[in-house]
Amino acid sequence: GRDVNALELRALIQQRRGQFGQAARTLDTVIGIDRRADWAFNDLIQLFMTHGKVTDAEKVARSALRANPDNPQANNLFGHLLTELNDLPSGEWHFRRALELAGPQAPYLMNLGLNLMKQGRMADADEAFSRAHELDPRDLKVLAYWSTLHEGRGDLKRAGELLERAEAVSSADQVSLLKANYLAATGQTDQAFDVFASFSELSGVGYLERGKLNDRVGRYPEGWADFV
Repeated sequence: GRDVNALELRALIQQRRGQFGQAARTLDTVIGIDRRADWAFNDLIQLFMTHGKVTDAEKVARSALRANPDNPQANNLFGHLLTELNDLPSGEWHFRRALELAGPQAPYLMNLGLNLMKQGRMADADEAFSRAHELDPRDLKVLAYWSTLHEGRGDLKRAGELLERAEAVSSADQVSLLKANYLAATGQTDQAFDVFASFSELSGVGYLERGKLNDRVGRYPEGWADFV
């Protein structure tokens, strides 16, 4: 019952089976045995975050950093949580601390870029996304957020170039919503609606974005239906 290696495998099996509550208890058991088990803290934080348990994730993240302030992934995850809670300067500090501890990492730089973008520090965010892309040129998320940054700055040409890069490294479906937003921003509303029509079924985010487009062109009943 106190074999940490066996408990690690057990937690993995429970997660593969979808037994997330049991996996959380197993990880908590590991933490009770070994407070320096950074991986257990990290996995438990991510498990809570995946299932929308933000308060629980925050508590575990704080415990992880009390146990080991030099845990880079815990700093990264806590930075993400703080950013979601709109404590942007604190989130930025933890992202930078994670990078200081682990060296340049594309996911950490991407999260830092998102934080800086929320702060309105677009030039700094651009630099973070650029460095993340250099480290992992095939990361779709980096390209997507980087494109969104330039769209927000009004640099639609650059946004379009980044979307083309995203299409080159992923399936078309993965970037369709971003492409629809780009087309709408450049006044190509008919083509944007064609992108939405290409989906066999829209996700919640898809309905939200199509609702915004309907609202923008004055199709209010259709937009209302999408928002609902």
